[in-house]
Amino acid sequence: MDIPPKALTQAVDIVVFGVVQGVGFRPFIFRTARALGYTGWVKNVGMGVEVHLESARPTDFADFLQALDKDKPPLSQIEKTDVRPGEYTGCGEFTIQKTSGGESFVFISPDISICDNCRREMFAPEDRRYHYPFINCTDCGPRYTIVDALPYDRDQTTMRAFAMCDDCRREYEDPMDRRYHAQPVACPRCGPRVTLIDAKTREAAHKGEREGSAWKRKPSGAAEAEVHEGIPDAVREATALIRSGKILAVKGLGGFHLVCDPLNAEAVARLRAIKDRKTKPLALMARDIEVVERHAHVSPEEREQLTSPRRPIVLLRHKGGLPGIAPHLMELGFMLPYTPLHDLLLHDDLDLIVATS
Repeated sequence: MDIPPKALTQAVDIVVFGVVQGVGFRPFIFRTARALGYTGWVKNVGMGVEVHLESARPTDFADFLQALDKDKPPLSQIEKTDVRPGEYTGCGEFTIQKTSGGESFVFISPDISICDNCRREMFAPEDRRYHYPFINCTDCGPRYTIVDALPYDRDQTTMRAFAMCDDCRREYEDPMDRRYHAQPVACPRCGPRVTLIDAKTREAAHKGEREGSAWKRKPSGAAEAEVHEGIPDAVREATALIRSGKILAVKGLGGFHLVCDPLNAEAVARLRAIKDRKTKPLALMARDIEVVERHAHVSPEEREQLTSPRRPIVLLRHKGGLPGIAPHLMELGFMLPYTPLHDLLLHDDLDLIVATS
């Protein structure tokens, strides 16, 4: 961290380089500066995040720099921090300014698996994103795969095609909300919807999203809330198709998985024939860690890897019972759901699927 001599001053300019866009960094700076009594502003720039701090009295800003290093958002990674004396202009408050252009070189966070807060909301009947397959916030969801240009702002991502509703807009513009400037923010009213497509006809293969009946207005105190009545039809029908022995292509983040029931020997054999993959191992996705432990031995270190935000495939010593998945091998590759769509697909009647690229 490049810090000037500990001389007292009333203003500093800070530029932070690294994974600092799309990870809740600006609201973190906003809250920290206000909590410490500083005024000024923060904004995204092409190279990272720029901060201007002012103090009514001369200070070395050490408390802010310490918080920047120790309390930064969990998904952020600071590669370099440049701190220089700034010009005191008498800012009246601390604000978040609009992104400015300039040289564009910034690290974008990789796509992150659904966080615990979003998962709780997705399964809470009273939440307006109940069973919404594309729920996300600043701490989770797509990042790298939706970026078209830098800096990382919504109008430079594929989400610009979806105009935010009033509720999503309110969250997006509130620095105290965990969805503040979460570029993929959306809900069932204004965001993407899940669709089941027939491979032969390329037409919708499900009965529809129950446009008239899946949503209803339900009183909640003095206000009203939109409440979803169940998992989208497309997801339910996809689950039923997998259970019946069909093979599906499920779009995730950055690509597709070919999915089938690992307990259905005929489906697994057909998948191997399609992929021309006679004996190579196939990866598995389990509903939760308990399902994994029914089929494989899991050490504390392996559990930590499986449940990390990156949701990697982890090779585990299997207990038997899945002979067609990794013939002649002692290990199986397991992962946990990393998108809300995967969570919903594995929610009711399905707890384990083959998920291969």
